[in-house]
Amino acid sequence: MSKFFESVYEEQLKLVSWLKLARTPGVSAKTFFELINIFGSSELALSNLNSMARAGGSKKNLEIPSDAAIELEISQCESYNTSIICAFEGLLTLAEELASNLSSAGCTLLFLD
Repeated sequence: MSKFFESVYEEQLKLVSWLKLARTPGVSAKTFFELINIFGSSELALSNLNSMARAGGSKKNLEIPSDAAIELEISQCESYNTSIICAFEGLLTLAEELASNLSSAGCTLLFLD
């Protein structure tokens, strides 16, 4: 596989893991940022999510969305010719102003630290 396609593939995997973490019931935006800061990546945060929940007193595993559910969300955005925008905290104000227009156009906003 060429370096270009490896890079595209890695970015797709990163997007899927960001969305899985963001879409997990019980993971608020604040928790999302804290998990990324603690673990350094959404992949590591996901792999430690249920142990962190149990340490916090949860008696059951969190329902992490499947790859298929997230890939469906991505393809639905693409079918409307929209994109998923991952905004860093510094862009939060601008993104919040655009959020209603973007979401009504079928775009998902994901705020990352």
